[in-house]
Amino acid sequence: MDGGSTDETLNVIKKYEPHLHYWESAKDKGQTDAINKGFLHCTGQIFNWLNSDDYFESGALNKVAEAFEDPSVKVVAGTEQAFEDDNPAKTIFHPGTVLKEDWYNTLRVGIYTQPCSFMRMEEAKTCFPLCTSLRYVMDRELWWKFLMQNGQDGVKKLDSRLSHFRLHSNSKSVGEQSFFEKEYDRLKRGLFEQLEAPGFFYSPLCKESSNPGIYWPVAASDQKGILSAFAAYYAERAYVNDQLEVTASFIGYLKKNKPGRLSASEMKMWFLSEVLPHSLVHGLKRLRNRN
Repeated sequence: MDGGSTDETLNVIKKYEPHLHYWESAKDKGQTDAINKGFLHCTGQIFNWLNSDDYFESGALNKVAEAFEDPSVKVVAGTEQAFEDDNPAKTIFHPGTVLKEDWYNTLRVGIYTQPCSFMRMEEAKTCFPLCTSLRYVMDRELWWKFLMQNGQDGVKKLDSRLSHFRLHSNSKSVGEQSFFEKEYDRLKRGLFEQLEAPGFFYSPLCKESSNPGIYWPVAASDQKGILSAFAAYYAERAYVNDQLEVTASFIGYLKKNKPGRLSASEMKMWFLSEVLPHSLVHGLKRLRNRN
């Protein structure tokens, strides 16, 4: 899918045209719109998209196909190597899509390294179309929807490099990095509003973030688990920043709603933010920092 390029892109596409099921070069509404349009023409059993800046490791698709021979596997995720366009020898290893102890925390982290992550079409179809108002985190929308409907038991991690990611000044990942987290806050705001989260959940978000209007396929039984994952993260962040009142709000939510018991660190934060006087805790922290 090409957005109407005026460089040599069409010549490259036409060179490989006999091997392509479909292609077009026309003005679109941005990357997400192009991904949605391309998805409608997919005919295979495994889904991934690759930007024109990047490329797959030699043999990567064979490894992915072999992993999907296990019918229980729904996503195959490998590693990625980033490289600088003007200095290809300078590379950065990226471990790829991040899995945590449970899918609630995997969702909260939200790191889906899309170029080296492949999804069965059967599952991908339940996640499309993606929201065209998203410019930076459409891959996280895909990942969230997948996790909400499937969990993470069907995700197979490969210790193999599957993709190469190009870094250059004109790419969004380099020149517009600050916008990614702001747009990620839009996803969080929309999720929190749908799940009717308490008001203090919105305080860590960018004030300018707006609800993108995405419907999240969350089962009622999972709502507290998802919000608890975010609450635990925000409680720890507030505690580190000496915001004990904010810490107490999130720990209070965890005490009432978290599936299972509080962790040792959460118990510590509860004691320091709700049991001891805040003035005493602030004083102890200042004393520790001096030493």
